[in-house]
Amino acid sequence: LPKVRQQEGTVSAAVFSSDGKRLFAMEPDGSIYVYELAEGKLEQTWQSPVPTRNLTAIALSLQGHQLAVAGIGASEANPLGGFVAVLDSANGATRYVIDDFKHVVNQLSFSPDGSLLLLAGIDNPPRVIDALTGRPLLELRHHCPPPSEPFGSSRFDAAFLGNRNVAVTCNGGMAEVCDASHGECRVLFELRLSTVDEVSTHPDGRHVAFLENGRSVTIWDAQTAEPRLSRRLP
Repeated sequence: LPKVRQQEGTVSAAVFSSDGKRLFAMEPDGSIYVYELAEGKLEQTWQSPVPTRNLTAIALSLQGHQLAVAGIGASEANPLGGFVAVLDSANGATRYVIDDFKHVVNQLSFSPDGSLLLLAGIDNPPRVIDALTGRPLLELRHHCPPPSEPFGSSRFDAAFLGNRNVAVTCNGGMAEVCDASHGECRVLFELRLSTVDEVSTHPDGRHVAFLENGRSVTIWDAQTAEPRLSRRLP
C-alpha cells in the first residue's frame, strides 16, 4: 500500500472519504491536508478559515461533499471559545462558520444522508444544524447530572444513529437515543459505570457502543436498550 508521509508537524486527526480514495488530515495549528491515496500524493493544503490554537475534530459527509472541522478560536476576548467551520471538500472553500461556542467542540457527526450536522463538546450540549446552511435546528439539552469533581464541567458526546436518531452521552453517566427532529428521548440506557467517555454507532442504525470509564466497552441494541456484548479493556 502507498504510504502517506507528513513532512512536518503533528497530525491530530484524519478522516477517509467513503470511497477510500482520499484522506483528509489536520494539524493542531489549523493546517488541513488532502491526500490522494492511490499513490499517496498530497493533493491540496488548506488553512482553517478561523485562526486557531488547536483543531479538535474533523468529519466528512458520507457523500464526500462537505468537510467539517472544529477548533479553539484565537480570540483574545474568548480564548477558550470553540468554532465549527464547514468547507467544500473539493477545493477548501468556506461554506460557513459558527463561532458562538463558549468552550471547545470536539465531536462532529454528519447524518448518513448528509443533510444534518451534529456538534458537541465541553459544556456544549449537542446541537443539530442544517449541514448545508449552518442554520440551527435543535439543541439537545438533556438530563445530564451536574458535573462532579474532578470534572467541573459537562463533556457531551454524540453521534447520528441513522438519519432520524442521535445517540447522546455525557460524563455524568447519562446515555440515551433521541429523536433528531424534536429531541424526545426514545431509549434510555442503564449503564454500570458513572462516566461515559465516548459513543460510537453502527451504520445499520440498530447498535450503539459506549466506552465507560476508559476501560469498559459495551455494545447495545439501540431499539431495546439491551446489552449485546461487553468487554473490559486491558
